[in-house]
Amino acid sequence: MKATNAHTNTQQAPRSTKSKVLAGAAVVLSVIALVVGVRLTVAAFSASGYLKAVVATNEAANLLTSDQLASFSTTNPVDERIPDKSMIVDLGEGDTTSFTFSIYNYLQNDPTVWCSKDITYNITVTVDGSKDLSQCSLALNSDAPSSFAQGSVTLSNQMLQARRKSDNVYTITLPKTDVNSAVFKVRVTVTDSGGTTVRSMAANLMPSQRAEVQSNSWDIASADKTDSNKPANFDAYNYDITVNGTKTEVFFTWNSNLVQLDPFFTVNHAGATLGKDGHSVTMTMDPGTLRVNFYRLDGKITDSTSWDDLDVKKVEQ
Repeated sequence: MKATNAHTNTQQAPRSTKSKVLAGAAVVLSVIALVVGVRLTVAAFSASGYLKAVVATNEAANLLTSDQLASFSTTNPVDERIPDKSMIVDLGEGDTTSFTFSIYNYLQNDPTVWCSKDITYNITVTVDGSKDLSQCSLALNSDAPSSFAQGSVTLSNQMLQARRKSDNVYTITLPKTDVNSAVFKVRVTVTDSGGTTVRSMAANLMPSQRAEVQSNSWDIASADKTDSNKPANFDAYNYDITVNGTKTEVFFTWNSNLVQLDPFFTVNHAGATLGKDGHSVTMTMDPGTLRVNFYRLDGKITDSTSWDDLDVKKVEQ
C-alpha cells in the first residue's frame, strides 16, 4: 500500500506544476490586456479631450471689439479716457470723401474664434466742426445712409449674431472741406451684453488727409495715448504698425517688466518671430496698418507709469 501511494503522488506532481504554469500565464495575459486596455482608454479619452479643446477655442463668451473704438467696462466712460483717432482719407474726385470703422464679435487676428452669445447695442455719432452738415452721413453696411443734418445720428438695436463671424461696418461720409477739422464722436452702449464685460465703446474719429508716402518707411505708435490718458487707465494697450511704400521688415521691442505681447501674435501672423530676449519681434509687412495688442502685468502699472515707460518702439536694423 505504501508503494502504491508513493507511485500515486509522483504522478500527481507534474499535473500540479503544469496547472501552476498555465495559471501564471493566464495572469500575465490578463495584466497585459488590462494595461493595453487602459492605454487605449487613456488614448481615446485624451484624443477626445483634445478635439473638445480645439472646438471650445472657437467660442468665447466675452468677444466684442472694434478696429477703431476703445472698449470700456462702464456704461458712460469719462471723456478724458476716450481716445482720439486719426482716420486717413483720400481726396480724390468729387466733393465728398469717407472712412469706415467696424464693430465685431470675433478675434481680429483669428476670425474663426467668435462670441457664443448674441450682442445688441445702440450707437450714436455726433459731429463737431463740420462746415456742411447736409453732406455728412452715417451708413451701416449697405443700408441707406442717415444724415447728420441735426448734428448727430443714432442707430438702435444693432445686432451681432452668436456662434458665427459677425461684424457691422459703418461708413461716415463727409465733405472734403471737413477734412482736418471735423470730429466724429462715436459712442456705443451695449444693451444686451450676452455675457461680455464690455458695456460701452467710444472714440473721437478725426478725418485727416493722407500724408505724402515715404519709400519703405514704417513706425509703431500707441492707438490709446492722449495727453490726459495714463497707462494705469487701461488693462490692455493697442499699438498700430504702419508701413508705407513697399514691403518692409519691421523690428519692435517693449518693456517686458511692465507689459507682455499678445501670446498668440506670432501664431496668428506668419513670419513673425519672437526674439531670444523674449521682448522683441521681427516680421515682414506689406504696406498698411497692423494692430498689435499688449497686456499689462499684474501689479506693475501704477498711476506714475508713463507711456514712455512701456517702451514700445521701433528698432532700426
